[in-house]
Amino acid sequence: MKEIKEITKGKSSNYIIKFTDNATLKVNEDVLVRFRLLKGTRLDEKELEKIKTEADFQVGLQVALRYLSFQMRSEYELRTQLKNKEIQDIAKIIQRLKEMNLLNDENFAQSFVRTQKNTSDKGPQQIKHLLRQKGMDSQIIDVAMEEFPQEEQDLACAKLAQKLTKKYSNKSHREALQKIRLSLMNKGFYSNSVNFAMDELEFEEDEEQQFELLQKETEKLWHKHRNLEGYKKYMKVKQALYKKGFDLDAIDKAIDEVKLEDE
Repeated sequence: MKEIKEITKGKSSNYIIKFTDNATLKVNEDVLVRFRLLKGTRLDEKELEKIKTEADFQVGLQVALRYLSFQMRSEYELRTQLKNKEIQDIAKIIQRLKEMNLLNDENFAQSFVRTQKNTSDKGPQQIKHLLRQKGMDSQIIDVAMEEFPQEEQDLACAKLAQKLTKKYSNKSHREALQKIRLSLMNKGFYSNSVNFAMDELEFEEDEEQQFELLQKETEKLWHKHRNLEGYKKYMKVKQALYKKGFDLDAIDKAIDEVKLEDE
């Protein structure tokens, strides 16, 4: 038998029970009241084990509730958190939270998709990948993705494509278009959305600006390969500029100008 020597208030709604043999037990207010724990109460091993089990469950439940209070979580995320915290009775805690409607993977997945489509530039494939990382199965993911219908995917892709024109404005027009297309695909948009975005893109080629850019690139490459001679130097620079998407006739003109300045 163990006898309670004293009960002191701990943090939050927790209490520290100290027994006459100096052993201690942390319980919350609910356990304290339910088991009528008072100074002088004597407990046999069976009663004590029951109290410990319930106390551990309540501690674990509080850890879970704090974790969920910051944002919605998937069941997989919560299980991982509780394991890392070495919480016992995880299955029981999960079941209690589901009964309290605080843990629901279907609701979580739908909310996650809505948040991603409204606050990020991620395409549907990236969003699906993130959901799989959070432990969602394919059926839940398919239902959740209804929150991001095809029309909205197309518009989101087109908006991102237009935004990327500024990022690649220092590239040749052809290279810029290639990089925009590749970026959209890397963001997880499907090819039909990418094609729609590229068709809708307002990004006309400015010949004057393009030639100025070509001249800068030509001068840079001409200097880079200054140790090469004659035709070898000419071909090295021409090939590099062509890979960057510049027009061949314009390349020849730009190289001729640099050669004249170099003579």
